[in-house]
Amino acid sequence: MSQHSPLREQLSAELGQGFNFAAVLLGLGILVYFDMLEEPPLVISLLSLLLGFGCAVLLRLSPFSWRPLLWGITLIAFGFGSAAWRSAAVAAPVLNWRYYGPVEG
Repeated sequence: MSQHSPLREQLSAELGQGFNFAAVLLGLGILVYFDMLEEPPLVISLLSLLLGFGCAVLLRLSPFSWRPLLWGITLIAFGFGSAAWRSAAVAAPVLNWRYYGPVEG
């Protein structure tokens, strides 16, 4: 006798449709990063990536009904972390004072 719950059957039917939301959830994480008033410390960005990796590991151990939620948290955390990494990678030196004249060097 198999134990199929209605929730599990609905989630199984929608299993392939979650890919459509992957870009939306990554974009949501990027939006959260760039919507902050000031740049968060490096520790916050690293904790976000750690949260993403932790949820990715929990995906293998979690019950079937928790997997969509864990995928969402993983993608949002990776979006936040990737935005922090990219903004740090392209950062350029900035003059902290007004300087009139040619900037050399």
